[in-house]
Amino acid sequence: MICTQLRQRAAVIGIVGGLALLFGLVPSDVEDGERIDTKPPTSTSFPTEQLAAVGLLPATPQAPPTIPATVPESTTTPTAPPTSATGETVVDAAASSQAAATPTPAPTPGRHDPPSARRSLDAGCAKPTVIHPPASDLATVVANAPAGTCFVLQAGQYGFHNVVPKDDMTFIGVNRNQVSVVGNSGTENAFHGTAARVSIGRMKFSAFTGSGGEKRQEQAAIRGTGKIWATVPGTMAKEWLIEDVEVSGGYASGVFLGDDFTVRRSTFTNNGVTGIGGTEVHGGLIERNVISGNGFHQADGEYGNGAGIKITQSGSPGRPVVVRHNELFGNDEIAVWFDVGCNGFEVINNYIHDHRSQAVMVEVSGNGLIQGNLLVNTNTWSDFRRDFNAGAITVGESRDVTVEGNFIEGAVSGVVVRQTRRPLPQESFLYNFDNVNFQAQRVVVRNNNLVGVQSMGISTGVTGNGLIPDASNIKFENNRYSNASAVQFWWDGGASLNLEQWRAAGRDTTATSPVPARPAWSISS
Repeated sequence: MICTQLRQRAAVIGIVGGLALLFGLVPSDVEDGERIDTKPPTSTSFPTEQLAAVGLLPATPQAPPTIPATVPESTTTPTAPPTSATGETVVDAAASSQAAATPTPAPTPGRHDPPSARRSLDAGCAKPTVIHPPASDLATVVANAPAGTCFVLQAGQYGFHNVVPKDDMTFIGVNRNQVSVVGNSGTENAFHGTAARVSIGRMKFSAFTGSGGEKRQEQAAIRGTGKIWATVPGTMAKEWLIEDVEVSGGYASGVFLGDDFTVRRSTFTNNGVTGIGGTEVHGGLIERNVISGNGFHQADGEYGNGAGIKITQSGSPGRPVVVRHNELFGNDEIAVWFDVGCNGFEVINNYIHDHRSQAVMVEVSGNGLIQGNLLVNTNTWSDFRRDFNAGAITVGESRDVTVEGNFIEGAVSGVVVRQTRRPLPQESFLYNFDNVNFQAQRVVVRNNNLVGVQSMGISTGVTGNGLIPDASNIKFENNRYSNASAVQFWWDGGASLNLEQWRAAGRDTTATSPVPARPAWSISS
């Protein structure tokens, strides 16, 4: 299905939907406005006995570990760097570093890249078929051409749609800025189908605003399925390369993935629900794209979902969906969302800024790595005393997730491991899906740098109290805080702890300061 998230409400509640595995369900016991920008509740002092009763302190009081006497406040101002006309963003390093960052082992580059990532756009184009605008009959031309044909589109505006490629076909424009494919309210896609090893690049797509039926989240200008929402399992497209394209103004999504797709060096802006979406996807790479302003036309109720990128029921430990080195900003709610039974994913070295909601959201999923991302001004609300609250990085009811080596600046909440009572009565359909997890288990939050962050913690909200079977396997280790003396740490439905209490409870006992300078980031580096 497609990415999702709805206004403030659905983005937090996440998931839901229909049998087709959707998300975005808003529980009936969550009031409208619960997700409106709010500050965390005022810190409350809890006596030692009460902390011991909820398992945060030993029954016999012990002396707390030594804490640094002073923790320097960060001199970094959380401002988003400008984006150049070429689409390349560069973040300058902040003032001189006060301390070296804790090294975090990086994953081996390309270890999970799909075969499509090793292909070039021009492969197989020695004898191209030249296409001139408007080529409204391109679908027929393609239907009559043999598999493996390369089509080169000349400069101009095109009006084709519903092109169904055959295996190994290539569609490339002479230049992205000179080839424009324009849809309308009656066109759902430019390309779709279930072929293998298709390449599409160097062109712009806009105004594909047609919608096919109620499950419209799957609509996209480029779609790796046979038809909206009704694709038979096992008939998904595979190993497409989508490179150097721009997709804007679509009804729902810019690209809807198939298996082992590579989407790189492209721009996705102002699409109604998501920039990039996918469901039941095996493998894939989303790399070096700029994704902004998506999610303004989200559906309501159980069909409410939207994000910069949203993936559901996808990936495996051996074939994860990899989101690497992208810039995301200004999407309506969540930037990167893995939801409903994802079982293998990596979110690595992305620059995500200016999001009122989560930068990275993981929900009822598992086997994930969130590493080395630069997150600036990505979360402006949180409430640890209610369900479904958020952090810049939120791991909700998920297992085997590592959050490490990220630089988080200017968030109300930095990292939140969330547990609510799932599934809700409205979510019984979740039992139909594989790999859906309902409990936060084996989550590690380590070696992250946090600047100006107000709160961190384990959130059990109103309905989550006591649902984490073993809170000791939710680990916070060796994180750095620019303002450690002021950070609130949360647990057990809204119990607020200071750092001394948090460390005395055995959490983040190796927390340090100060924080190094904001790292430099460039989409081309």
